[in-house]
Amino acid sequence: MSDQHTGDFQEVLNQYEQGQLDQLSCTRCREEQVSVYFDGPREVNSMLWTRVYFYCHACRAWDRLTYPGFPPHFDENRDILGLDI
Repeated sequence: MSDQHTGDFQEVLNQYEQGQLDQLSCTRCREEQVSVYFDGPREVNSMLWTRVYFYCHACRAWDRLTYPGFPPHFDENRDILGLDI
């Protein structure tokens, strides 16, 4: 990940942590078409982990983070597996 991408992604992450789950700015195409989706939680070695996906509907770019337990703003209705991509 380049330094520029890392800095841009930090801005997206800050918006997510403030509760914004849609219309985030894509770090690649710059369109405000990124939405947040989840996968999990899943148990690994007696601990729960949830993946948080940031998916751009414009250019199909994505990034992912893994949180222990339930991440902020977790919503089971935003399951990445239900997304038609």
